[in-house]
This record gives sequence, C-alpha cells and structure tokens, in this order.
Amino acid sequence: MTSPAKKTPAESDGTGWHMLLIRGLARECGHWHDFPDHLRSRLPGLGDVLCIDLPGVGRNSAAQPPWTVPKIAAAVRSSWLTCGPEHGRWCLVATSLGGMVAMAWAERHPQDLGGVVLINTSSGRIAGPFSRMRPAALVDIVRGGFIKDLVRRERLILHRLTNLVQGERFETLVAERARIAAARPVSRKALIRQMIAATRFRGPKERLRVPALVVVSEADRLTAPSCSHRLAALLDAPLASHPDAGHDPPIDDPEWTADVIGSWLPEGV
Repeated sequence: MTSPAKKTPAESDGTGWHMLLIRGLARECGHWHDFPDHLRSRLPGLGDVLCIDLPGVGRNSAAQPPWTVPKIAAAVRSSWLTCGPEHGRWCLVATSLGGMVAMAWAERHPQDLGGVVLINTSSGRIAGPFSRMRPAALVDIVRGGFIKDLVRRERLILHRLTNLVQGERFETLVAERARIAAARPVSRKALIRQMIAATRFRGPKERLRVPALVVVSEADRLTAPSCSHRLAALLDAPLASHPDAGHDPPIDDPEWTADVIGSWLPEGV
C-alpha cells in the first residue's frame, strides 16, 4: 500500500487540529463505530472530533435532503457553524457521498477548512455512473430497501461496503447497525433524494483551494478505484492507497486510515 510520506511523531500527532467526520449515502454518525477513538489514540494531540449527519439521516432524519450536493453541503456547514469552535484548524474527513459534500464545501468556503480527506468518492466530471456506483452495488442497495429483517439488511450492506472476513467482528458490526436502523430509520424518500444528488454532482474543475488527500481502496466493490485515481490527478492531491480494503477503510482498517491522515495533516500548513 502507498501513502503520503511519513512525518516525525511531533509533526503528525494532530496538535492544533480538529476533525469533522461526514458519512456517505444513507449512513449516519453511528456508522463510524470506533473510528473516532482510533483517531484520538493515533493522534494524541488532536482537538475535537465532531461528526455531523447529512440531512435525512441520524440526528438530522427530520430534515428533507436537498436535491443537490452543494445544498447538502450548505446544510452541513450551517450545523457545523453552530457547534464548531472558533480556534484551531479543521480537517474534514468524508467518505463517498460525504466526500462530494466535502468538495462542494471546500469550493465555496475554503476559509473554513485546513484540509479535506476524500475517501473513495467520485464526481460526474471524472467518471461515468457505472464507475461511480457499480451495478451490482446498486442492486444490493435497492434490495436492501425492501428487506424488513434489519439484521439481514445490514449484513448485506456491510458485505458490500467492506471486505471484512465474516466472523465475530463482522457480526458485532451488523448487530450495531441493525440497532441504529431500528432507532433511526432512513426513509426511502431520503435515500432517493441523496442518490439523485450524488448522481447529479459534477464536482470541481480544478485543484481545490484547500489542501486535499485522496484515499482509495483498490479492492472497493462499490465505487471503481479509478475514480479516486482520477480525482487525485484532477485535484493535484496526494493519493493514499490501501490494497485490500473495501469501500469503507475506516471500518476495514481504522488504524491505517488514522495513520495516513495523521502523516498528511501538516501538509499545506
């Protein structure tokens, strides 16, 4: 696997930084599981680790998801402005649809952010629809929407999003996600609106005015890895590559993900 050049521990301990985490399609803060703990343990100088749900999911389930990614980004930014501290630098870590939101935010309000980490995301400017979401993955998402048994549904989704070997940890995550789905269900309407927004997203034309790191899983079975490779080239951004993680490396390999973020953080400062 490749990653940005390693820095010394003093440079990569997260001192002076805060993290803002944004999830992807129909996923909420609870789906980060213990990844925030890994960030704190690998980056002991880190400040706040804050997660904000997209409109239509989790704690924002009552909000109607907008039809476009820029409007979703505006809603997330509005939530952040009510709770983000005025001091320090913020790094936005985002997966999939969340990565699209991060790009839209960074384009419009670069002064807010010290950096963005874009994990297995894409845009219509760099890839076609069947690279951005593989047909088999789309079938699983549609199937999952009609499965009433939450454990069975979350097992199907987790199998698509990760490359975890089915075993004790896999089943623990399935059970946790089933509990989340029971407590805070995502409506089909919200799912459809998010999917349409993602499909319509064109993305930036050139390098962002915010330092960016692109993270790709070469064994991603939802989004073609070529999307991240093309995105890194378009943004002139470093690329961190994991050889066998799935679409969700913060779950497949949280320590590796935290380490590559930490080693890159001082860039552009």
